[in-house]
Amino acid sequence: MIQFWKILLFSFPFIAVIAFYIYTKLVTFQYWTRRNVKQLNPVFPLGDLYEFIKQGVGLGTFYDNLYQNTKKYRFIGFYNLTKPTLIVNDVEMVKNILVRDSSYFVDRGTYSDEKRDPLSGGLFSLSGDRWRHMRMKLTPTFTSGKIKGMFGTMMDCGLRLKKYVLECEKTGEEIEIKDLMARYTTDIVASVAFGNEIDSINNPDEIFREMGRKIAGLSFKNAFRLGATLLAPNLLKHSRMKAVDDDVEEFFIQLVKKNLDYRESNNVSRRDFLQLMIQLRNTGSIKLTDDWDTKISKVKTMTLHEMAAQAFTFYFAGFETSSTTMSFCLYELAKNPVILEKVQKEIDQILNRYDSEWSYESLQEMT
Repeated sequence: MIQFWKILLFSFPFIAVIAFYIYTKLVTFQYWTRRNVKQLNPVFPLGDLYEFIKQGVGLGTFYDNLYQNTKKYRFIGFYNLTKPTLIVNDVEMVKNILVRDSSYFVDRGTYSDEKRDPLSGGLFSLSGDRWRHMRMKLTPTFTSGKIKGMFGTMMDCGLRLKKYVLECEKTGEEIEIKDLMARYTTDIVASVAFGNEIDSINNPDEIFREMGRKIAGLSFKNAFRLGATLLAPNLLKHSRMKAVDDDVEEFFIQLVKKNLDYRESNNVSRRDFLQLMIQLRNTGSIKLTDDWDTKISKVKTMTLHEMAAQAFTFYFAGFETSSTTMSFCLYELAKNPVILEKVQKEIDQILNRYDSEWSYESLQEMT
């Protein structure tokens, strides 16, 4: 009898794995087929991510290959590990999901754990009612009037970049464009999001730039975080790993707190994202007018952590994506002088209509 129980206990893990395998193959991996949706060939236990690993390419390249191979279908069924996911190829359907019917598609599908990991509570990561309510609150932040109000700050950073590049031209110093663009966008976002005037263009070791390297630098931990956030958010929760390291989290929360305390103690107002967060926190809404001031209220509609999460999202989404896009753009222009000349002529023509002055309006004509 004892021998029987030993055999049973020894066999149980193998039986459980076999049962899970059979259930996954016959039930989980048939989710889309049962709904008459075209699906790929998922492989246990990775699902369709097996192809991602097999191809050995970047995530963006993998999804581009996937689209090229399946674009004849309006949508296809996909499996992130064992989680059924719908990938939409049809442009009109994508527009409907993101715009007209966005109220029905409120789940982001990415990692968020506000209690344990405050900075993961940014708008891009929230789901359900939390996302809907936060989106309604923040929508006025991104109106043309508010962005126009921040344009002066962006211009100051642009002029500093111009001066730096001209000085490098005089001395013949070689410029690493990706790093320079990251420093440029860091300066802009630090000022526009947090109200901190920094100069990482001339001082590459600025603390803001250092934080950017920690967040977006190439490392196994960052690669794991990004992959898990997008593909297996529950894995990130169970691993007890946060969206960023503790020192980065502490830096951004304390940065928001110090700026908040200073402005409210000294009645200071700036035309930046943090000021809009303060306005939202104290009044419950963001004014649609050009009024950036706000009165201090005892009733707060946003917590410090919520404000820090939105500001951090603004920072992360702003500096890395923009700097990468600009780097590739400059590379392509350098490789294609004919297109470069065409772009320069168009810029000159538009600026001539504005007395050679850069403005929000002139820039709008260039897009």
